[in-house]
Amino acid sequence: GSYVHPLASGVIEPRFDRMNIIDADALRNAVKEGAAGIGGVRGPVALLIPETSAPVFVFRADTVPRKQEELASFIRWKLAKLVPGVAEDALVSFDLKDQGSRVSIIAAAVKRAVVREYETVFEEEGLEPGFVSLPSLGILNCHLREEGNVLLVNIESDHISLIAMEDFTWAFYRQKTMNVMPGPE
Repeated sequence: GSYVHPLASGVIEPRFDRMNIIDADALRNAVKEGAAGIGGVRGPVALLIPETSAPVFVFRADTVPRKQEELASFIRWKLAKLVPGVAEDALVSFDLKDQGSRVSIIAAAVKRAVVREYETVFEEEGLEPGFVSLPSLGILNCHLREEGNVLLVNIESDHISLIAMEDFTWAFYRQKTMNVMPGPE
């Protein structure tokens, strides 16, 4: 099952460059309510961390290393040029799509400590996060087709994420934080 629980302002402040959880008790309570909301689930779960916790980039290369370890080092090197602070302590995940003469790559980086702080809250409630992803990538994985073009627009209260695929290859990713103005009370 699934459960969505809106968090009060100030519970988390998702950022790549620092810890995210401000009020661990409030988040723990939300996780507890969520688990109860889907029948008191325990054990393995998927964890979607906030989109703004992990920079994501799409880039192309004429050639990429064939060995997995060399490929991971190449992608980490590319990300380090784009994002200050992508050091050895960042977890990097990527996917490649062969375009014939070029390779299209999507890559995300998140600090190991940031993932660990979210995992810890879930583990304290008897949940075992195994699959960790970002909301837009998780949504996209549910809707991928073998061919054709896809544009995913994920609008949250504080940001918007766009992912485009052209002929089943990574074409575009953008994330934009929005300043949300409070509405009338």
